[in-house]
Amino acid sequence: MLVFLLDMFHLLLVFFPIIIFFIPVNSKFMFEFIKYAILFLLLTPVHWPLTNNKCVLSVASQEMGGLQNTQTDSMFSEKYMMWLYGPMLKIIGEKKDNKGLDKVIAIHWIFNFILIWIYIFKVLL
Repeated sequence: MLVFLLDMFHLLLVFFPIIIFFIPVNSKFMFEFIKYAILFLLLTPVHWPLTNNKCVLSVASQEMGGLQNTQTDSMFSEKYMMWLYGPMLKIIGEKKDNKGLDKVIAIHWIFNFILIWIYIFKVLL
């Protein structure tokens, strides 16, 4: 059960750049929360090279018994994100391997960064 909660928290973080548009910023607490959440999101892909191209949350989930029977280094994406990444792989002509998943994950993060930029400069300011 704890592994499932960790994976769902991970999924929430993956889509937080969309979710923040629906969170009202009507208090100083919410503004501070979103400000630090955005910083956390922006730093997320930076830690991957430090952990052999694996997310710390994915490694923690795997250590706790989750994300088993995956064939790539992108364990979380392989298990939970193929509904989105599968069509993207086909569009860019890549296979479901480390190289292909690295590319679609990078594309996903490009969209995340654009959404965060829009949020900062169109909603917060």
